[in-house]
Amino acid sequence: MFRRLAPLAALLLAASSGFAQPSSLGPKDLLVVTTDGLFRLPAQGGFATQLLPAAAFGGLSSPAIEWVPGTDDALVCTGTQLFRVSFQGTPPAALAPVALAPSLPGTPLLFDLDLHPGTGELWVLDRGNGLVHRFDPPFAPGMAPAVSVAVPKTTRGMCVDARVWPRSLVLAGGTGVSRLDVATGEQTIVSELTFATAVDSEPDLENHPMAAKTGDHKIVQCVGQHLVANINLGGLCAPVALGPVDVEWSPTNRRLYALAADGINPCWGAYSGKNHVVRFQVPGGGPNPPVVLTTTAGSGITGQAGDLCLVLDDFAWGYRFGPDCPSSGGAPSLDHADGIGLRPFLGNAAFTLELRGAPPSSPVWLLLGTAEASSPLGACSVLVAPTVTVALPPVDASGVLDLAAPVPSAPALLGATILAQAALLEPNGLPVTTTGLRLHLGE
Repeated sequence: MFRRLAPLAALLLAASSGFAQPSSLGPKDLLVVTTDGLFRLPAQGGFATQLLPAAAFGGLSSPAIEWVPGTDDALVCTGTQLFRVSFQGTPPAALAPVALAPSLPGTPLLFDLDLHPGTGELWVLDRGNGLVHRFDPPFAPGMAPAVSVAVPKTTRGMCVDARVWPRSLVLAGGTGVSRLDVATGEQTIVSELTFATAVDSEPDLENHPMAAKTGDHKIVQCVGQHLVANINLGGLCAPVALGPVDVEWSPTNRRLYALAADGINPCWGAYSGKNHVVRFQVPGGGPNPPVVLTTTAGSGITGQAGDLCLVLDDFAWGYRFGPDCPSSGGAPSLDHADGIGLRPFLGNAAFTLELRGAPPSSPVWLLLGTAEASSPLGACSVLVAPTVTVALPPVDASGVLDLAAPVPSAPALLGATILAQAALLEPNGLPVTTTGLRLHLGE
């Protein structure tokens, strides 16, 4: 059943909060860290400039970097250390790195890191201990992980799969690209791209991570266990990027950025030197060919074992949270439609909420708020402290309701976060609730 939620603009304005803080760096600027230091490449491309030498970190060995959205900070891990780097001024300058010195067991080897865009949780791959550690914000010196999850020590890359609930990680390593259920520890193969070296997720779609394999010059989108879509090509030239060591996905312009450690294939142009940055359409080729953002005279990025991150716009996302509650229709869930262009970005007239697994023909109440709650409702839980409650049409006989909820183009909503949950009734009159849904309105 498909319905339309007409007063969404008013509800969002009534329930919204949590506006984003601008950064001194520009949207889609790129930060690259190598064994030689930290570099900045402006969004429009050019010759990268070094912001910090490796000596500022006490040396860099196989470093990794991640931007903290809504701040002027990046996080860098290397060896046993984790650093916070802040930026200020125009043009931006990097302040001295702050060592966070996390409390970790054994002899850690911190190799990769990623932030969950919804929760702000930091996940760090520790190859020394065969673990991925989760740190909850704020990130302070001496912090200890909230959770540590066992992973193979052959894991080379890791990212959060923010589109999947319960919490999941995507791992790249010797056996291929796999998804790890954090709660159960169960691993499932996403792609048999063995010895993949880097991975990033696509927040619009489930089960379509991007991966790189340095030795084979591969950059792919995983579309099935035995199937990948090649991205690293342009016309008759393949591969374009040589020795890709990292990939980073931009959810706002739907482009993939890759760091080509071994430079650019001469069939794509006369680019001198190594560590060039290439922007790809997904999948590769087509009307938008790859763009080398660094100059033909060189990239300006020296060193080895590089890693890159994007200074992200305040991008839109949605993710589920909280426990489900079984009902006569299954386990009711509230989510937004899965697909390209269906995130809650400002002006998205096609944005749709989906209710599934509800008791057949049940009445529905939609709870909207800005804060989580944990209140019992029968055998279930209310996960949202409601600012607004809306009575909706009942679900159909299959327990399904699709709700058109266009997002207005109101600048005041940029960066707002909305929590939503649906409450329903069983045929015997007992209440049941869905999982919660956190929506962040952005670009």
